Amino acid sequence: MQRETITVGELRLRPFEEADIPWVYGVSLDPRVQKYVQIPHPYQLSDAEYFVREMAVAGWDAGIRAEFVIETAAPVTAFADGPVRLGRMGLGLDRSGAG
Repeated sequence: MQRETITVGELRLRPFEEADIPWVYGVSLDPRVQKYVQIPHPYQLSDAEYFVREMAVAGWDAGIRAEFVIETAAPVTAFADGPVRLGRMGLGLDRSGAG
């Protein structure tokens, strides 16, 4: 199944990539994330690698998941190097590709 990027106004939903692993790791160390999201504890870098490589990327390739990074479509300030990651959204997919 082809991975798609969706841009609407100032937001973009794009597929995960290897470069997102450090971000996933950092976000997952937040105590609020650990309180409300079922993730391994203690959270390790290998957990972030598994999520991005096996769940987000391989899951999409297998047609069972569509995982997106939600980010700004453009830098938000003159000091930003690029889009800013805001969160993630994931959908389980059925055999027809519907979420």
